[in-house]
Amino acid sequence: MKACPFCAEEIQDAAVVCRHCGRELVHQTTPEKEALTRGAGVLEQSILNYTNAGWVLVSRTDRMAQFKKPKKFNWFWFLWWLLIGMIAFALPVILYLIYYAVKKDETITLSISNEGELLVNGMKPAPKPVAVAAPVDNRTPEEKAAANKRTLLIVGAVLVGLFVVLPMICAILSAIANSGY
Repeated sequence: MKACPFCAEEIQDAAVVCRHCGRELVHQTTPEKEALTRGAGVLEQSILNYTNAGWVLVSRTDRMAQFKKPKKFNWFWFLWWLLIGMIAFALPVILYLIYYAVKKDETITLSISNEGELLVNGMKPAPKPVAVAAPVDNRTPEEKAAANKRTLLIVGAVLVGLFVVLPMICAILSAIANSGY
């Protein structure tokens, strides 16, 4: 006779189940349980490998583990596409500034001929066109100032949109596209 390890009652030496508490005394293994035990070690090692590689464990059971790779913000691509966007939208301004820098100044030479006539660039000037009266602006100085402020505000908003907002949007969208998600 021996004592049950769970309830301490006396039971037969060859007993497989305790007649008092009903618990199984002999651990019986099946081929399925043995395979699960062997596979658990492989699963544990694989879980460690993936977590060490930066993956995040989302859910886990005895037979399965699910991971998710976290997103990483790629500063290189963000700055690269920001630069490309700024160059693309600043290009017309840069080209105009280059054109302005290399453009020759327009000059006129006025002189008087031996006969006493005015010469423009060494030639007689064309007859003067008939003067047309300029349109009269009847706005008050306050209305003119308000119109100028509105114009400056619109131009400023367009420039901010072109050189700040649009390149930022391009950079953010390209960073999202290059992040793999």
